[in-house]
Amino acid sequence: MPAATGSVPSFDPRYLDFLIQSWQTVGLESIERQRLVVATQTLASARLDELASMGMRYEEVSDKRINEAITLLKKLGLLKQSTSRGRKNSQPRQSSTPTTSPMTYLSPTSDGRMVLHESPATGGIRVGLVQRLLTTYPALRDGLRTLQEEGPLVKPVRQLAFGAPSRGKAYTEALVQGLQQFWALPALVGRRFPAPVTRGQSTRSPTPAQLLSSAQAQARSFPTPGSKWLEKDVMLSELGLLWIGIEQVNDVIAAHYTGAAVVTVNDTMSPHTPNWEDIRAPFVAELLRAYQAHADGTGAASIADLRGALGQSLRLGPTVVDDLLCHAREAGDRHEESIRIHFEPDDDRIYAADRSPLIWRGAAYDFVEVKRVDSAAYAMRSGVEY
Repeated sequence: MPAATGSVPSFDPRYLDFLIQSWQTVGLESIERQRLVVATQTLASARLDELASMGMRYEEVSDKRINEAITLLKKLGLLKQSTSRGRKNSQPRQSSTPTTSPMTYLSPTSDGRMVLHESPATGGIRVGLVQRLLTTYPALRDGLRTLQEEGPLVKPVRQLAFGAPSRGKAYTEALVQGLQQFWALPALVGRRFPAPVTRGQSTRSPTPAQLLSSAQAQARSFPTPGSKWLEKDVMLSELGLLWIGIEQVNDVIAAHYTGAAVVTVNDTMSPHTPNWEDIRAPFVAELLRAYQAHADGTGAASIADLRGALGQSLRLGPTVVDDLLCHAREAGDRHEESIRIHFEPDDDRIYAADRSPLIWRGAAYDFVEVKRVDSAAYAMRSGVEY
């Protein structure tokens, strides 16, 4: 199918998956659109309620998101829509001729059936579907290729450390200092950026918000291909295409990293979704390094820090990292790896709007503890709980 141009489509990967799973239950057969919408609503409601029971913020089912998912599959050439006359109304109007209502049906295209029937890979990623997205939107593929070749996109963000000033002179000074430190980060050395954005000839000193906004505009200029797509970093990370990391620069400024989590084989780009057996050795090694670098005084590392570190070193999206972390924990529990992993929830983040925990066996966790265990001694300690 021809490449798509124009605006970046808006969709929620979760609802895309709800839609596909609902359709799969009826064998991906031609189905009346409203029937599929209702089935998707039912599945979405059940899944969102499960998440709320784990301490996630409660969400209402979004009909808009369901319709966006249907529209995306149409744009990708994976489904087609047709309209036909429905059954006769049981109570006709005053005229002697019974009326009929048009009905809209959705059917998979010939290759759509194959793509939509595909089982999810590591992290729940539907590789064939994402490949079709990359083929349909070359600007996205070009942006990811630039990240592969040139390194991650890095921008400054406001992130206050505990006890940091949030306003006034002390805050402004810390922000200015943080931005200076940001531009000196190793990841930015050698990159050329445009001059800071200025507005008019005002002699007034810029506000802290203006300073930060100007710095972000400079940082976003690299790389340029696919920049509109790359602004949807959370959506793309859920599709397994990006890794996202945060590095605290000083008390008020952090560096937000966005890198490609893809592999290219025979000129075909795909999300990197290795299975556990293929990546277990390097994953465990990188996990131990990442944990040592990010563990705090209590001996715990946040899942966000581990996602960023492992994503960068192994080119993995966050859902893939989560899946492999669960495999690593279970391998340790079975004494197949000389590590012991423990997950902990953050009680202060329960029902927080921006909470993004790891889900394991029906519970949500925000922190990870990792211990290296002597393999010989560990093999003899079957049944010991950590």
